[in-house]
Amino acid sequence: MVKLKHNSDYMTVSKSKYFDKKWYLKKYPDVAKAKVDPITHYLNDGWKEGRNPGPKFDTESYLKRHPDCKENPLVHFETIGRDKGYKTELEIAEVVSNNYWKKHNKLKNINKVIYSCMSGGYDEIVTDFYPKPDYNYVLFTDSKDLLKKKHYLWWEIRPLAFNKSDSVRNARWHKTHPHLLFPNYAYSVWIDSNIQISGPAIYNLIEKHIKAKHKIAIALHPKRDCIYDEANMCIISGKDNPALINKQMEVLKADKYPEHNGLYETNVLLRNHGDSKIKELCDKWWDFIENYSRRDQLSFNYLLWKLNIKHYPIDKKSLRTRSDFKMIVHNYKPDLTKYNTNKVLVHLHLFYQDQLDWFLARLKNVSCKYDLWVTVAELNEAVEKKIKKFKRDANILKVPNRGYDVYPFWLVLQKVSLADYDVILKVHTKNRRDTEYIKNGIHYIGNDWRNDLVNTLIGSKHIFKRNLKEFKNNEVGMVCCKNLIINSENVARRAATKFWAEKLGIRYSSSAKFCAGTMFMMRADLLYKFQNYPFKSSDFDAVSKTGDTLSLAHSLETMFGIMVADRKLNILGADTMATKFKRFKAYLDEFKRKELIKHKDIYYIRHSKYFDKKWYLKKYPDVAEAKMDPAQHYLVFGWKENRNPGPVFYTERYFQRNPDVFKANMNPLLHYEKYGKYENRPLAPKKIEKKPMKINYKTYNNLAVDIKSNISLLPSDIDLVVGIPRSGMIPAYVIGLALNKKVCSLPEFTHGILGNSGVRKTGSSDVIRKILVIDDSVNTGMAMELVKEQLKPFEGKYKFVFCAVYTSGAEATKHVDIALQLLPQPRMFQWNYLYHGFMSSACYDMDGVLCVDPTEKENDDGKNYLKFVKNARPLFLPNRPIGYIVTSRLEKYRKETEEWLSKHGVKYKKLYMYNGTAEERKKLGLHADFKAGIYKQIKDSNVFIESNPGQAKRIAELTKKNVICCLNDTLYVGQ
Repeated sequence: MVKLKHNSDYMTVSKSKYFDKKWYLKKYPDVAKAKVDPITHYLNDGWKEGRNPGPKFDTESYLKRHPDCKENPLVHFETIGRDKGYKTELEIAEVVSNNYWKKHNKLKNINKVIYSCMSGGYDEIVTDFYPKPDYNYVLFTDSKDLLKKKHYLWWEIRPLAFNKSDSVRNARWHKTHPHLLFPNYAYSVWIDSNIQISGPAIYNLIEKHIKAKHKIAIALHPKRDCIYDEANMCIISGKDNPALINKQMEVLKADKYPEHNGLYETNVLLRNHGDSKIKELCDKWWDFIENYSRRDQLSFNYLLWKLNIKHYPIDKKSLRTRSDFKMIVHNYKPDLTKYNTNKVLVHLHLFYQDQLDWFLARLKNVSCKYDLWVTVAELNEAVEKKIKKFKRDANILKVPNRGYDVYPFWLVLQKVSLADYDVILKVHTKNRRDTEYIKNGIHYIGNDWRNDLVNTLIGSKHIFKRNLKEFKNNEVGMVCCKNLIINSENVARRAATKFWAEKLGIRYSSSAKFCAGTMFMMRADLLYKFQNYPFKSSDFDAVSKTGDTLSLAHSLETMFGIMVADRKLNILGADTMATKFKRFKAYLDEFKRKELIKHKDIYYIRHSKYFDKKWYLKKYPDVAEAKMDPAQHYLVFGWKENRNPGPVFYTERYFQRNPDVFKANMNPLLHYEKYGKYENRPLAPKKIEKKPMKINYKTYNNLAVDIKSNISLLPSDIDLVVGIPRSGMIPAYVIGLALNKKVCSLPEFTHGILGNSGVRKTGSSDVIRKILVIDDSVNTGMAMELVKEQLKPFEGKYKFVFCAVYTSGAEATKHVDIALQLLPQPRMFQWNYLYHGFMSSACYDMDGVLCVDPTEKENDDGKNYLKFVKNARPLFLPNRPIGYIVTSRLEKYRKETEEWLSKHGVKYKKLYMYNGTAEERKKLGLHADFKAGIYKQIKDSNVFIESNPGQAKRIAELTKKNVICCLNDTLYVGQ
């Protein structure tokens, strides 16, 4: 009987003009993917989930209007409702629309507009709505179907007035710019496109505010009264990038915006948008949305407070409490796991076959239908039998011992169709480590790393179900262990990863997050480009021959995270109680370390009457931009860059008056507070002799010579040289080659990888006994002390000798066992001068330094040169704000030059250009002389970066100051 009823209902729905098969499959792609008949799906499940059979029939609205309907609403309408005179939502909306236009067309001089925006297919027009005739209704959209019509129901349809950002920010632009969109209206009411107003009461509330001449009225937030609480909820629920939200909250805190100062929900917003204060509010509101979080509620109340604008709630309570107000759920998100028969593909790479039982115990927690693929380097009958007993239809594939777990994963994907799966679960065996290593501040030893990676994915049935459920959120692309999510790629690996990203057709990002250890759950459709790329076995190194982290397999470890970022999706961190505890312990360790810094020398700086925090941040905006503690910056870096701690203490003058302090290479304010004031030391000399600062400069060649000439100071019985990245790797390789010793980086050592010739476990103490730990230079010693802390777990097995090629003085030398040469501050090295702290006051040339030089054809002072100026290829772009740009480009190209600098993120104090003609400049040969004249005038600048050796030498001669040529990396000093 039930079957007959189903057949009858099937015929009813199939013949109904309100069921649109093509529309249904396009609207709900999970149904198409599951290859389920759309009519059967709508009859059995779709209507219960609130899905609509077509664009002209709304399931939920029909059920709401007709509580007597206890079955499929479309079947009810076609068999019962039509005869009773029931109407579909669209039919009712059309009646409402006709009534609206009849009354509306009789009115004149309408000065109120209700408007909304639908961008990116995020919503559909709410048809169950009460329009009021004395308002105009305007909808901005990028929907091609709607744009074909000038009007739809009561809405005037307009194209987007702004379409330069993501779909959410595009909509927000319209929300924040009524003064530009509706200059001829006195009042505007913004409503989010998913708002349903079912009666006149809310309009009456709005009219009260208009009659009272209130400039702005907004809907109250239903749950919170504090922007900071709202920010935390946005982070927890993944509403936006946490970094952007935190950065925005820091702006508010810096301005002392109070907590619990009220919170509006800006889904309904009345404005007298012609008022100058409201215009200012809207413009600043958009600035926040464009440059910080797109969550507009995180800046709105702050700006009302900042601009001192009087504001009113539309109603005393949240509009959500009213029966005539409803928010329709944004854009239907289908249940990922309900309809497919093969939902999850599980890949286990079983290199260490003795770990099989441990993995099978956890694979039991995969509580859904799944396909299992196990890859092995060697076939083993007992292992095969155990796998088949666990899962009869498991696939076992023998693979070459290449590419760690990544090449076997690619080989598995060659055997399957990704379209059959929603999620891929990738796990693999991992060798036990006898030495401790550190990731994200968390210490791992033994099987800890493997255990955390696997247990956070499939440690229990509850954990697996929770992780699988996360993929219902369409913004989640990957789930993996939270503690092992790395925020950016190893610098040394970036070039190789970028190369492979381009080959795979993926946009490379060095800041994309990824899972250290490549065990994760990931959306299957993110892997198509990886699956379809024609890798060869030879692309992957044999594991037995690689000991570095620069292999293709390691690049692909990062690439899986880049695939997620490329689709603008997020990586979600999974947890167990064990991983939460480890993270908390790491937090405590870091907190203790910071407290130690606070309560040592920094105490003297922070509490000195000569240190002015606000002055320091204003004087040196690069410190503020880097979000560094100003006292800590001055203690560690600022004094070496001749920065002053406040307006009445001069770093350079203190050194001139107290040369013994300069010779001891000690922070001048720290010296004064600890010793100087008790010794009655003067703060400044009686007469200031302003001389050009002499810089101690070392090249690669100098470094090699200094090492070779002092190599006898090193122990003869060292077994391994460990370089401290990045600069310490240069002397490490020089020493390793000279003494024929193994070389590795500090991270490689802590991961048990010793030397380039092969992978050896750190526990092989019979081979490695004494280790030289080397850096290019030591200044304060803080970095070296952190390295020592990192190596403490290994002290029982190895003898460490800490060495620096250069130390800045006696205090710095105390932090190492061996210092090859003394090199006092101020100093620079060929390998890092472009990113030195001095660059905050340095002068930079433009062509040949910040960008390439023009070719002879481009340098025509005409169209070709103008094109070059606009599109010049960047060369040495600074990673922090610099001092001055001094270029002999003609002044007439200033606008294009400034636009190029802004486009490439170059921040500077001032741009100097030649105010003359090309003929004058060429005739008089003024390139170097012009630059020298400017450089000489800038008193706080002691370094000029020039690309032409001849000009560099000339500038140095004319100014008697330091000039570095970036073409030959030579320092020129005028005599």
